[in-house]
Amino acid sequence: MGPPWPPKALGREDVLIFGNDGDTTGLEEIAAGRWTATVNTTPYLMGQVALQVTLDCLNEEFPGGWVETPTVIVDEENAPEFLCEPEKLFPRPEGEYECPEDSGS
Repeated sequence: MGPPWPPKALGREDVLIFGNDGDTTGLEEIAAGRWTATVNTTPYLMGQVALQVTLDCLNEEFPGGWVETPTVIVDEENAPEFLCEPEKLFPRPEGEYECPEDSGS
């Protein structure tokens, strides 16, 4: 993912910036209004699922096949929901964010 400033340096306001993976930097850029959205692959949850599958394999309990983990489109409306759960992000967010009442913080 490239930086958001080259289009602005060229006077372009019609360029939308999208990311992938929902990393902390991308979430903060969205919250700041510099990126449009990202496809959050929920890496924290993906790690939990991978660990459970590993344990199931070691215990000969995994039935085989594939395991799906969710993806979420994150934009300015829902970015705070993710940024307000810093324990699920690496690195932790640099900024402070107004958190929805039902979020983790």
